[in-house]
Amino acid sequence: MKRQKNGTGAFYKRDNGTIQYRVSAGVGPDGKSIRKSFYGRSEKECMEKYRQWVKSGQNAPVERVKTIGEWCDKWLELYKKDSISYGTYRNYKMYIEKHIKPAIGHLKFSQIRQAHIAALFKKESNLSDSARHHLYVALNGIFETAVKNHFCTENPVMSPTNKRTIEETVTVKIFSLDEIHFILASDHPNAIYAQLLLYTGLRMGELIALKWSDIDLKEQIITVRNSIARAEHGGFEEKTTKSGKVRHIGMTGPLYQLLTTLPKRGLYVLTDKDSGFLSPHQFERRYKKFFTECQIPFLSPHKCRHTYATYLVKGGAELRAVQTLLGHSNSQVTEIYTHIDTDDIRNNVSKLAY
Repeated sequence: MKRQKNGTGAFYKRDNGTIQYRVSAGVGPDGKSIRKSFYGRSEKECMEKYRQWVKSGQNAPVERVKTIGEWCDKWLELYKKDSISYGTYRNYKMYIEKHIKPAIGHLKFSQIRQAHIAALFKKESNLSDSARHHLYVALNGIFETAVKNHFCTENPVMSPTNKRTIEETVTVKIFSLDEIHFILASDHPNAIYAQLLLYTGLRMGELIALKWSDIDLKEQIITVRNSIARAEHGGFEEKTTKSGKVRHIGMTGPLYQLLTTLPKRGLYVLTDKDSGFLSPHQFERRYKKFFTECQIPFLSPHKCRHTYATYLVKGGAELRAVQTLLGHSNSQVTEIYTHIDTDDIRNNVSKLAY
């Protein structure tokens, strides 16, 4: 660490060779100190990025915020930039720039109505269910913090009408039981990627980061410590899990058998040709190749996680337990990942005794 002479910031050399400049940016709405980070290949590049940030006015006091669009930028800077992975931050920024700002960014908080939010989601009906869910999460975070900072008195996203409208249009796709049985029984060389996701419920990045040292075959416990995520200056790097917390997953008999048959080619359970971790792109190509060559309906790697959560609930697991296994920060997120089966609904109604 190398501190600036004026004491306003400090330089840090990161494990990937880049430089981080961390500086005080005043006090946030909650009274806590705000710290900003700027990254580059040299101290000079970091300082130039810092000067450009100051020049842009993004460090202006919160009190100067006039429109929802301006608060969106503040929300990203104050609440997200340094507390989430770069990839997640980039997604939030994309939803704000492409969807939220064009629809309501010009409005003042005194002008926003529940109908504006409903109209936004109606306009974005062509987005995938996953994209609409993430758009909802971003909007809810923006207005929840706006309420806490007294820009508005209520969150229009969470109104009963809007919440019901959004929930009705966001349905989670999962694998059917027949498809699950086919995947788990397959001896295709690339079936392993879908099989491990279905047996563990891990995020793709968490599975890619899984090391043999994280697997205790004697106790039949998997410890989830890290995730592979996009680095800010290109490529991928190993980071903490999305929640920043370590969690544990128990092994079923079939998962135990599967892990004992896998060859150990390096530190990681799944490796590239050089015995390092796979990039997400490499993983996705191998995963998709399995579905293409076996000619079964393709769902993304994350749908394996949805499937895992859904069948745990269908099997009788408590929502709180599923929340812990998935590493969700709250049960509301877990509820979105569980699927309501129309067959179950019909079967349950058929038990009516009259």
